[in-house]
Amino acid sequence: MGFLDDVKAKGSKLASQANQSLGELGGSSPGQAGAKQAQPLLHDLGVVTWLELQGRATDATAADKERILGALGQIESQSGNLQPVMQSAAPPPPGSAAAPPPPGSNAAPPPPGGAAAAPPPPAPDAHADPGPGRRPDRRRRCPVCGRFRSPAAAT
Repeated sequence: MGFLDDVKAKGSKLASQANQSLGELGGSSPGQAGAKQAQPLLHDLGVVTWLELQGRATDATAADKERILGALGQIESQSGNLQPVMQSAAPPPPGSAAAPPPPGSNAAPPPPGGAAAAPPPPAPDAHADPGPGRRPDRRRRCPVCGRFRSPAAAT
């Protein structure tokens, strides 16, 4: 039991060191911390850009834009490449192919070129003519035993 007690003690010590290190980092890597700092700045940059596109920009918005770009440059130089992620994805344009199915689904992929898929072949008709020289199958299964029985016995 002495060996297992030593292993348990060393494991506890290692876990406490890992928790302490993560606590110093704030639970995230430096790149993630920079991305969290950049989120409000990226939002504000979007607002300023929207105002400029709408023709409602003022001298203050131009100054805000310069301030925001400077702050984003500083965060990126400290924490590395920010790699911002879009929060809202644009819907696909009309007439384009649908979004791919989620992983693990067994849906067939859409045909290339956005063309409609060919309809499946029709189901064989049970009462169709079987062809030249063949008689239609008039046998029926017995509901009790499942064996085929002739049409005369089916009454």
